[in-house]
Amino acid sequence: MTTVHIFLISALLGAMVFFSAVVTPVAFKALNDIALRDFLRAVFPKLFSLGIIISLLSSSILCMNQQMALASLSLLVTLGFGLNRFWLTKKINYFRDQAGENVPNAEKQFKIFHRISVGIYLTQTVSLSAILILDPTLTF
Repeated sequence: MTTVHIFLISALLGAMVFFSAVVTPVAFKALNDIALRDFLRAVFPKLFSLGIIISLLSSSILCMNQQMALASLSLLVTLGFGLNRFWLTKKINYFRDQAGENVPNAEKQFKIFHRISVGIYLTQTVSLSAILILDPTLTF
């Protein structure tokens, strides 16, 4: 049980990078606007939910391993997924829909919330990488 978190965090980090580097760009090129919207609105909440589960489980394992600093960092990653899943995604979708109806300032609000979401996501990838690099149970 002492190194299960390494597998979990690695898998989550890999999924996040794969989604950002492969799935999203392909979806933007291959799907029409409606299909793209529906696809992204279906996939992102699932990705964020998976992130909540894996990072929370990793936090628990790191706590049991007495690695409190890494556990805290993993818990912050969990918080980021929660913010994205339960608050930012709703705001992003709402303002994207409003922008599509030409509501004043909706596009600006969409961009603000989207940037916050992307910033959290990038911070999470750095944080997960840091956990792997700083974990004393992982040897290279």
